[in-house]
Amino acid sequence: MKRLLALALILLLLLPAAWAENADVDAYFEDAAFIGDSMMGQIGRYRREQNQQGKEIFPGAKVLYSGAYSLYLGSQRSALDDSPAMVYRGQRLSLPEAVYQLDVSKVFIMLGRCDNPGVPEHLDRLMRYWTRIFDRIREKRPDIEIIAISVPPLAEKYETKTTRQLYFDNFNRALEALCAEMDVVYCDIATPLKTADGYLNQKNAKTDGVHFSEAGVIAFIDAMYDFARSQVAKPSE
Repeated sequence: MKRLLALALILLLLLPAAWAENADVDAYFEDAAFIGDSMMGQIGRYRREQNQQGKEIFPGAKVLYSGAYSLYLGSQRSALDDSPAMVYRGQRLSLPEAVYQLDVSKVFIMLGRCDNPGVPEHLDRLMRYWTRIFDRIREKRPDIEIIAISVPPLAEKYETKTTRQLYFDNFNRALEALCAEMDVVYCDIATPLKTADGYLNQKNAKTDGVHFSEAGVIAFIDAMYDFARSQVAKPSE
């Protein structure tokens, strides 16, 4: 028995402090789903690996993702043929269909990185896609809590003429305003992931310029736990 207690203590100490949570914060994730593109896939795979080692992350939550999944695809009522789709229990589903099938009380959505977010001529169209996503989820699950996650920041090294942190910031500001208008919770994970220069820390980025390194995945999870604490601490309405 003493050996088991010692092992449990060691595993707890191995967890980053931000993940060793109280019951209220753990409960915040229990009936939730995380849905997104390949960046969410990174989070899901890392979480699964850690959970298998006894280091539980987002206890009770479900994670669903599809590579190269755009806001346009997410805004459709049904999955499009020959296009990326959410796959749940062997079915190809649209995002609203997936949320319905997952049967959760809250859903976190992180999309936009595949859409070259914030380019001025695209911004209004992308916000229309977000609007459709919110509306079509509520058609199927009117009481669900929707949390829209900001697009993560870009490492400065990977900026191009059309992929710029300024555009990402514009996208996130527009998304935040839309969330306020549509009674959707906005989750700003971009700000805590930025350096003082306003970019993603280079150590948190993979060399493809799009995805997180393992350090970036951990930083994202830390930011999500900070967000959960802020939500739990809010007074009940």
